[in-house]
Amino acid sequence: MISWKLWKALQKPPLNHPLFVQTVGFDRISHRLLLFAEGLAPATLGTGIILCAAMWFLPHILLLPQLFIAWGTAPLAFIMINGTLFGGIWAATIGKTIAAEYLRKRYDLLCLSPAGVLLTNWAICTACLHRNQLFHFIHSQRNTIIYQVIIPGSALLVLGFTLSVPPPRTEALIINVVGYTSLIIAFFGDYLYSMVLCSLAGILAPALARNSLNAPLWAMGSFLLVQCITYTLILVIDLSLLPTIFAIIHAQGLYADIVLAVLRLLIFFVIRETMVVYLWRLVQRRLHIDPTELLAMMRAPV
Repeated sequence: MISWKLWKALQKPPLNHPLFVQTVGFDRISHRLLLFAEGLAPATLGTGIILCAAMWFLPHILLLPQLFIAWGTAPLAFIMINGTLFGGIWAATIGKTIAAEYLRKRYDLLCLSPAGVLLTNWAICTACLHRNQLFHFIHSQRNTIIYQVIIPGSALLVLGFTLSVPPPRTEALIINVVGYTSLIIAFFGDYLYSMVLCSLAGILAPALARNSLNAPLWAMGSFLLVQCITYTLILVIDLSLLPTIFAIIHAQGLYADIVLAVLRLLIFFVIRETMVVYLWRLVQRRLHIDPTELLAMMRAPV
């Protein structure tokens, strides 16, 4: 998949490229922010455990299940909003930085260097992402939330919802496990796709608007538009079209629910990958990038 190749290239920037060195900064993240981030995951997980225990010992309090559901969905919503929010900011930053090279009359000369068009743009793009170690910080915090909050939290949610149905509970347990596993996989992929899309939008925008005012607006606007289109398509197909089709063909029961969960996950990845391929081809066409440049860039030493 092209998105996976681009994601790996984002994680391994051209550290020795002069443009990368010139653009990136090396200031460290605030110590207070690090302490807050380190304590966020344990505090969130502890809250979930307390709510789960309260539901078990105080089942008559009707507000507790609603608080438990809100607690379970909050980290997932945070990761999605986090990817879109920082993606929009980074897309604008990348577009503005590349547009500045156009205004300095250096862009065309840089693209004629042995590094080529793609590596020149990629050096600026990755420098904007990795500036002041922010990309690494956000990526590590996202992984912390997923591994220390979302996965244990999903286990608590599966346990809570399974115990809430009358026995036998085997079918409910399987459906909940498959559903939450699919959701976790989707959120793993969502951040990856958001970062790749914001990078491509940032690189593409200066080719359409070559000034420091319009380029970031084009970059952020195109990224947010792509995000809205993909999320809307996914929601319409997964939550409306697929259940309607299953109802028409009278697909019910455990196996139907498992197939539905797998199809929803597959559609998510197909739509997101399609958007990445579309933007990548636009970048190739507008910047006249040879298809072999990506492979050469990935093989180049960092």
